[in-house]
Amino acid sequence: MTPEPTEPTEPNPPKASTPGTAGTGTTAGKAGNASNTDSAQNNHPTFNMPISKEEEASLIPLLRSITAGHINDHKSLHKAKLDLARSASLVTFPTNAQLLALGRRLLLDGGLLHDAEKEANGEQVDGELALTRLERVLRSKPMRTLAGVAPVAIMTQPAPCPHGTCIYCPGGVEAKAGPASVEGPWEATGTPQSYTGHEPAARRGARHNYDPSAQVSSRLEQYRINGHPCDKVDLIVMGGTFTCRPLAEQLGFIIGAFRAFNGPGGEEATDGKTSSNMGSQGDLDSLWEALREAHALNESAPHRVIGLTLETRPDQCSKEQVGQMVELGTTRVELGVQVLDDAVLANVGRAHTVQDIARATANLKEAGLKVGYHLMPGLPGMDPDTDVADFQRLWDDPGFRPDMLKLYPTLVMEGTQLAERWRAGEYAPYDNATATDVVARMKATIPPYVRVQRIQRDIPAHSILAGTTAGNLRQLARNALAERGAGCDCIRCAEAGLKGLSQDGRGELTAGPEDPARSEADGSLSTYHELEYGSAGGREMFLTYRQKDGTLLAYCRLRLEDELAMVRELKVVGQALSLEDIPQTTASQGVRAQLQHRGLGRQLMAKAERRALQAGARQMRVTSGVGVRPYYRRMGYELEQGYMVKDLSNPG
Repeated sequence: MTPEPTEPTEPNPPKASTPGTAGTGTTAGKAGNASNTDSAQNNHPTFNMPISKEEEASLIPLLRSITAGHINDHKSLHKAKLDLARSASLVTFPTNAQLLALGRRLLLDGGLLHDAEKEANGEQVDGELALTRLERVLRSKPMRTLAGVAPVAIMTQPAPCPHGTCIYCPGGVEAKAGPASVEGPWEATGTPQSYTGHEPAARRGARHNYDPSAQVSSRLEQYRINGHPCDKVDLIVMGGTFTCRPLAEQLGFIIGAFRAFNGPGGEEATDGKTSSNMGSQGDLDSLWEALREAHALNESAPHRVIGLTLETRPDQCSKEQVGQMVELGTTRVELGVQVLDDAVLANVGRAHTVQDIARATANLKEAGLKVGYHLMPGLPGMDPDTDVADFQRLWDDPGFRPDMLKLYPTLVMEGTQLAERWRAGEYAPYDNATATDVVARMKATIPPYVRVQRIQRDIPAHSILAGTTAGNLRQLARNALAERGAGCDCIRCAEAGLKGLSQDGRGELTAGPEDPARSEADGSLSTYHELEYGSAGGREMFLTYRQKDGTLLAYCRLRLEDELAMVRELKVVGQALSLEDIPQTTASQGVRAQLQHRGLGRQLMAKAERRALQAGARQMRVTSGVGVRPYYRRMGYELEQGYMVKDLSNPG
């Protein structure tokens, strides 16, 4: 697959709010017809575009064709919309999100779609199946939520790294490279460290003056406009070494983000304070209390945070810092590892060692957190063979073995020390062909418990002086593996949900959704698997449900240490579903053909508890996203010091 596509440009972005104000940061869309109030309540777009009865009637045949399965991919949809535009005089032709909202109203309220259309075999179109087809075909950019959640990335304000600047690092507080349109106090302070300012998340952060509430609200509105459910979100905090910032600033930023997720009433969790002025307070006790209140509200909020990711350095993961991450609600930490070679790390100015990487990995896994590594093939001092050998060490040495990876081939960017070496002829980065070969060789060795989240930085090609410019490097590497008769076993290559995408990785539908999805969701077609390995001083078990062809449906990361067992991750993959869409039965033909909300997660938890008891563990501790806590409470877990905990010795 290619790298995950870049985020869409916000339609009609609002004027950036200044820090110290509780800006909402919402957008209205090109036609100004997404209702924030209704969307916040049910996480679905509403349809209030001015339209006559005649215009509405002209759209019904198109919607009927979708619900009957005659239109089941984006290419056919585009053609049908063009044909409709030629034959009907619409004042404003509706977007996919508007068509979806209209279809929902006609289907659910008026029954004007499935009651009037039949399948090719003459049977009536099932209402739930019709709704599934509408959502699948009319959802713009389906890749966004095909991993089961809606990722929301927000950017912290520019700040220097504690160790200085690495030779390859673009941006930073002295770069003054931010978008010229930015207004406010961050206008002249450059970009977040290691970002050029042109990445979508960086641009959105600058547009909203790095206010966390405004960034979250803006991203949620984008999802609603594109027809995605966004009541289960994965919050990702970007912008440099988060754990080296003052603790009050960390607390204020996270509280500000939760305010936006919590919706109306969320302000009470901060006692009327804004995210920025809280970050300047010295009273940490009141900040921690405000965060706990925001967490409690999020358990029943319109947008529940199922995961929180922080970025940091390996030398900024002491046990104390990791403990604070857990209290913040963190579930995943991404480390700037770059390479497992002390000489190369020193040469590029990283100011941390391989031992720091192993120590950070142990501290994080012992705390039950998921661990992701950022790696940079092609650094000065490395070549394709040494890079591949270095990569193999990740899996051979139990001191490492991360859960997730991001592979970023080294790029030469303007304003960096590496650019000076490149101009002097002292350094040559990998070109597209070399990077493709290296990444393909790496992917062939990745164990099944690892997810490759991203390949290639989200940097425009015109900003790269030298290096890999192919935006579809993941696809190129996959094709190279296929030519060699090999493949990749990583989670992202195996998980259900991505199977229905076109081979070019653009996220376009190529087939009707109902048959593959029903097959994936049919428990009789799935098999249970266990994979055990050692990592960072503990026993790791990767528990999975898969189809018979190996397609991954759900997985659980169980860690065993003495008398304690920890579930570090529990996930059911496939298209994200709204919490409203929990089916009442799994036997009816009308049940929506999706994987989520069918009990696979509960089954994996039961197997994890059984395995923990067999290993002698007396307690199970789950690293749970704040918004998922009610799910574990229903299975007998209680909140203790940031974890959901259950006494296994007393099942009653």
